[in-house]
Amino acid sequence: DNAIEVDAGAGSSVIVGNYFGTDVSGTQALGNSTTGTWGAIAVKSNNVVIGGTTTADRNLISGNNGYGIEIYNSASGTIIRGNYIGTTVTGTGALGNTAAGIYLHNSATNAVIGGANNGEENIIANNGGDGIWITSGTNTSILRNTIHSNTGPGIDLGTNGVTANDLEDGDSGANNLLNFPVLTNVVQNGANLDVTFSVDLPIGWYRIEFFANAGGADATGFGEGQTF
Repeated sequence: DNAIEVDAGAGSSVIVGNYFGTDVSGTQALGNSTTGTWGAIAVKSNNVVIGGTTTADRNLISGNNGYGIEIYNSASGTIIRGNYIGTTVTGTGALGNTAAGIYLHNSATNAVIGGANNGEENIIANNGGDGIWITSGTNTSILRNTIHSNTGPGIDLGTNGVTANDLEDGDSGANNLLNFPVLTNVVQNGANLDVTFSVDLPIGWYRIEFFANAGGADATGFGEGQTF
């Protein structure tokens, strides 16, 4: 079962400074053993904070038999920041969970995974499914995270892998199935990298982030984002 379950109505809980699924060294798996696929941390309540911007607040969530973090039951306002999910304690070694690193479903909304400021980013790597998998719910922000070496896509909206862009992004679904940017040109210009791209989105404010990946393109052609 889950290592921690924040049940509906539990309120604004904070989960910091733990090792979920490893020994005390943070290098060997002692993962939770389950009869099904569960999250080491399961969130069913609103306004739960997992991790923080300091080493002391960071959670190591690795080596578990299931998802790293699971958010569901219409939970709203979950903040996930500064954690290592699927790595050893250094953030560099592989110690993946057997399923997705983070899984949002059953109308989980308004989550923030990572953040725009230094120290808020999560490392989500080496997991046996997607890095982040969202199958329902909207308004989740995914910002500045290091996502690489997962079995599935880095970020997967819906249940069918890569979701093709659509004209004017008029569809609905997991995180509104937001269209992704399409890079049309990348040129080294002295110390700068000039990137030309297009993106077809509904009118509004959006933050577009760019990443490099030391491993090259993903096999799908829609690679993960390793280095912000």
